[in-house]
Amino acid sequence: MAHGSGTRVAGSQFGNKQYPHLTAQITSIKPVQLTLKITAITRGALQHCELVGLHDLDTDAPYVQSQLANYLNDLLDIGVAGFRLDASKHMPANDIGDIPGKLNKQSVVFQEVIDQGG
Repeated sequence: MAHGSGTRVAGSQFGNKQYPHLTAQITSIKPVQLTLKITAITRGALQHCELVGLHDLDTDAPYVQSQLANYLNDLLDIGVAGFRLDASKHMPANDIGDIPGKLNKQSVVFQEVIDQGG
């Protein structure tokens, strides 16, 4: 998911928050509040808003979970042993459990959480 816009390695263009190749797959998924900014530190704001303007996946959607799990399973098949979840405090706990729960092999999963001290 690109942030900003520009030219891909193969020369085609990409645009900020534009995913035309996914249009057919995501029409049944509830829209994510992509432009919602964090204005107060609450669980809802931390887990359902853009983190410093970065794009947000709707990780509670079954389709999104299955696509993430498929990708991680492909990585496991080529020998990857584990995964780090960046900014995991910005994901609902159920999603953190559900996605690795769909993996075909045992793997190490650890979470990166930055506290208030940076």
